[in-house]
Amino acid sequence: MRPGLWARRRRPLVRAEIIVSRALILLAASFAGTVFAIEPSSSLWWHAGLGALAWLPGSLVWSSPYQLGQLLGLRPPASRP
Repeated sequence: MRPGLWARRRRPLVRAEIIVSRALILLAASFAGTVFAIEPSSSLWWHAGLGALAWLPGSLVWSSPYQLGQLLGLRPPASRP
């Protein structure tokens, strides 16, 4: 029997998933910071920067506490099955 969506989402992350998640978080944060530093007026880039900032906490809300610990480097990555 296949695991359900909740069980698949709560599984520990492997090393590649941790690296990709950290890279996406850094990319979104650096994009938002660059947009707000270069062009602080209200424009299309301003809205894109706000969207990137809204994505950051939204992506972390769907992670389990163990996965958040893995992203912060407090827990080891899972081995490949």
